[in-house]
Amino acid sequence: MNRVVLVTGACGGIGRVLCRRFVEQGDTVLALDIDATALAALRDELGASHLTPVAVDIGDAAAVRDAVAQAVQQRGPVDVLVANAGAAEGLTLATTDAASWHRDVHLNLNGTYHTVEAVRASMIERQRGVLVLCARER
Repeated sequence: MNRVVLVTGACGGIGRVLCRRFVEQGDTVLALDIDATALAALRDELGASHLTPVAVDIGDAAAVRDAVAQAVQQRGPVDVLVANAGAAEGLTLATTDAASWHRDVHLNLNGTYHTVEAVRASMIERQRGVLVLCARER
């Protein structure tokens, strides 16, 4: 399809399958994940010509902005964002403490916001783009 697709949580189960499917369809994937080693393995599996690994903590706004800008310089503007990264340390109120609450919000809410912000202006300017925001129920 020849799109540039940004996938967060690229090395997890769903993220890995998404990356593979987009590459199979002829898209270029910007694969974001915090695990640089897993990203290198994903690149080796799917091919460097179709996948750009981007190791970044999506909860860090400046890091996301800079990493996405650098990847866009190499591959072109993002046509599709799949905000797939997510986790839940505190699975119930009884087991959630303040630290796990903040870690979950950092990734699930702030991370999604920072990633959308990194591509939003370009999509509006080009009057095209797709945002897919994933959520899970445990």
